[in-house]
Amino acid sequence: MKRSGLLLVIAALLGFTAIGAFTVYRVTAPTVLRVAVGPVGNPDTKLVVTILQFFAREKHPIRLRLIPSDGPVGSADMLRAGKADLALVRSDGNLPPNAATVAILHRDPLIILAPARSGIKTLTDLRGKKIGIGRGFSLNQKLVDLVLAGHGVLPEQTTKTPIRPGDMRAALAEAQVDVVALVAPSSSTALAQTYQEMHSETGEPPVILSVPDAEALAQRYPTLETATILRGTFGGSPLRPAESVDTIAITHRLVADRNLKEAVVGDLAKALFEIRQSVAAEFPNFARIEAPNTEILGPLVVHPGAAAFFDGEQKTFIEQYGEWIYIGIMGFSLIGSVLAAMLSRRFSGVRPAGSSEIDRMLLLMRQARAASTIADLDRIQGEADVVFGRTVERAAGANIDETVLSAFTIALGELRTAVEERRRLLSHELAGLAG
Repeated sequence: MKRSGLLLVIAALLGFTAIGAFTVYRVTAPTVLRVAVGPVGNPDTKLVVTILQFFAREKHPIRLRLIPSDGPVGSADMLRAGKADLALVRSDGNLPPNAATVAILHRDPLIILAPARSGIKTLTDLRGKKIGIGRGFSLNQKLVDLVLAGHGVLPEQTTKTPIRPGDMRAALAEAQVDVVALVAPSSSTALAQTYQEMHSETGEPPVILSVPDAEALAQRYPTLETATILRGTFGGSPLRPAESVDTIAITHRLVADRNLKEAVVGDLAKALFEIRQSVAAEFPNFARIEAPNTEILGPLVVHPGAAAFFDGEQKTFIEQYGEWIYIGIMGFSLIGSVLAAMLSRRFSGVRPAGSSEIDRMLLLMRQARAASTIADLDRIQGEADVVFGRTVERAAGANIDETVLSAFTIALGELRTAVEERRRLLSHELAGLAG
């Protein structure tokens, strides 16, 4: 019985150890998040690859797994369908209802460039013109049409053509396009290269068309923002452009599924801002990663986990899991109490080793006091000697508790006293009968 109880206790301890190990694993194991981004070869895709490699190299508790898509719209669709936990999208790229912003990776203004001697000075001058649109043709075409519609230029009144950065000079020279529209960071190399290629043969810089109603557009369409191409953005002497130009802009955002745990998204947001200087060594624009406005609602709402980090309200480990730790301690205490009760109940009816010998001594003592013949007393004495010998052997093997052995010794002494007293009494009775 002792061995059975010991095994039960060992099993309980092993069970507690297993539960503790599982809990530690669940808390410390890396969280793998699927991030949709594309297309392959796009600068944003290369950026995400760099970030996930950095997380893996630094053994960060959050790991990213790349899910390729065909672009921002495809990434948004993957998040909508539950095929990704995160997605790199454009603010005007049909965001799904389950998307919530983690961070703004970069802000891209709409820049429409016209050759210096084209006579095109305003957006209304684009009526009947051919517009070459750079990377991201589908979304950029919609953005151009939206901006032109505010100035009375209908979509069908212009011709939009996709154009690659390296083909712009030739396309302009061959009159395939009249102007070029790009959506890119104002500090990007591609934009600077395009601006340089559109200089005239005499060195005149291209005209950057202003969007005078940019603020009104941004208020009307929450996915858009105002932007300014600052004077001297492209350098040169004199500075180019010579004056700052107002325009409209979109944002490229890392968004997360709203059902993703707040603690996980908060840790992700924190990690992105902690590594920005390291990643910016390879992707300079990443140093401009921005915290989104946590007060904005609608399609650009910020994930609660990211908002907690940006607002300085992110919970500590104890604050996050304190309740569960308390419940765990209470649970272990309850299990321990139940186990103790079960063991107590199990062993409450188990008598210690040697108890049967004591019982035998007490029975023989009662028989001795009631014995009617000397022969009965001799038999009782002989049986007592046998029990005594067996008890001594068990005591030598440490199979009997000292307390039980002491009780047996007392019972044996009482038995011998009872036998002697009864023997004297029977001897006197027999002597009287003989006389």
